[in-house]
Amino acid sequence: QGDPTMKVRLKLCALCYLYTGEFEQAVALIKRAIDIEPENGNLHLNYARQLIMRKNYDEAEKEIALADKIEALRPRARRLRALIFAAKGEKESALSLIKEEKLSYLYDITGIYSILGMKDEAIKKINDGIEKGFQAVKEYLYAYPFLATNPFFDNLRNDPGFKEILEKQRRDYEHKKVRCGQ
Repeated sequence: QGDPTMKVRLKLCALCYLYTGEFEQAVALIKRAIDIEPENGNLHLNYARQLIMRKNYDEAEKEIALADKIEALRPRARRLRALIFAAKGEKESALSLIKEEKLSYLYDITGIYSILGMKDEAIKKINDGIEKGFQAVKEYLYAYPFLATNPFFDNLRNDPGFKEILEKQRRDYEHKKVRCGQ
């Protein structure tokens, strides 16, 4: 706990586990990071997202509220609250929270559209995220393992457009693994 880089390493490892669909490991690491730095609102929001993925909405809302108290993380907190509303079937409430989003192709937004059964919108935004994500947020969005395992996209699993995205991302993922010697 005395290592000042430990929190960063735990967070990055937790995100790697999250993006590869290993949610239990992600939760364990993000909780350790929170133990090291309990006053970091972003860590609480990362934990809240993982709680939402596990359908633990009440606990997720507590984490979001705690993050709000710690620091003003309004857009992220709003997106996570919208995910909870979507998961509870409260479409109007969910959509009202994301109507002002400029980066409408982020994971949480596409997850909201998917959960609400707005498949065409979700697929369009996922494609936008794949195309524009790196330039906008300096992150490659929608890697194959994340798409294949994220429960937010369960409503899309049988959609031909989503299957096409998934296959394209799988091929890209396999190609990158070979390039990295795996």
